[in-house]
Amino acid sequence: MILAHTVNEFRRGYKGTPPSERLPWRLRQKLSQRGVSCFNPRGRSLKDISAVGRVLGLVLECLDAAEPGNEQGRIVAGMAVTHAARSVFSRWRQDAQAFLATHPSAVIRRGESLQEVVARWRRFARHGQGPGAEWPLLDVLYNLLPWMPAFQDEPEHQVYLEAISRTAAQAAAFSSYRALILRDERHRTRSIQAVIQDVLAPIADDLVEVDEDIMPSVPRDRLNLMTIHQAKGLEFPLVIVDISSDFTRNHPKQRFRRFPDEPSPVTLLEDHLAACTPIGSLRTARTAIQRSFEDLIRLYYVAYSRPQSVLMLVGCLPCLRYSKTLPHVATFWRRDETWAWRQPLSGQPPPMADRHPLTLL
Repeated sequence: MILAHTVNEFRRGYKGTPPSERLPWRLRQKLSQRGVSCFNPRGRSLKDISAVGRVLGLVLECLDAAEPGNEQGRIVAGMAVTHAARSVFSRWRQDAQAFLATHPSAVIRRGESLQEVVARWRRFARHGQGPGAEWPLLDVLYNLLPWMPAFQDEPEHQVYLEAISRTAAQAAAFSSYRALILRDERHRTRSIQAVIQDVLAPIADDLVEVDEDIMPSVPRDRLNLMTIHQAKGLEFPLVIVDISSDFTRNHPKQRFRRFPDEPSPVTLLEDHLAACTPIGSLRTARTAIQRSFEDLIRLYYVAYSRPQSVLMLVGCLPCLRYSKTLPHVATFWRRDETWAWRQPLSGQPPPMADRHPLTLL
């Protein structure tokens, strides 16, 4: 198990710059080259998963196909969706069209190819041709899954599929057309608009999160990544704790995660509400900055008490090397910015053969 403060595989982009890679993504890429898979469904946004974009792009192509001169689709072009969602829709469509161009024919469902299934739904969405007066969005989605074996075999993709299905099921409760595609016009176009607005747009706007609780246990044949908060109450034979893979310099915007120089928002809120609670005076007996340090200490205590046999700390060298200059609670720096491991030695160290085994470790 790998534990970290956050398991995001990419940092956020800034002013048009693309997101940069983090340790979980680099680790996933390196291990995949050696035939080892990772389980980190929370590491990337749903909208950025290639398989999710491919299947949702196919759904868009079924309901509102792109046309020459109108790559966004007739219905999407006239809708009020965010610029970010419109950009994600275009990327999804490109992935779906590229997938259709490969003519996937390894699976034939009821005598139909994927191209024929997409064409059948297009006829229903555009002209109302086909059986049935209404069809749930989930029927459109599940008709496409036989050509997406990852959603049936891969644990991560099953978590992604649950998030998409949950979004469609919730839309059935509050959406104006209950996530149904109606055959008769004018309701046909309006029902498609409702599906795009209430199901696809929230995913494209990164408003839908995965639910890892649907997995009764973490897959044992994969390297699992968890946040430290997720790992409470669990134990593993080997635990790797990422304490400083993001810290290469003493940047003030990172100090709250390793060595805060000002109170955290949580402790400030406690100070404001202390007068309104009977235990407020007990909680504020220590200063806000002291409580901020204590919260970090408790966090890393949880991480360090998860292993059954081996604990390994990983990160960038400025926080790990002996001559480091970046203070970090996780490496036992004191709040007065002293570090016991770097205290000057008194006299000569004993010979290597006479040292205690724990000292060598």
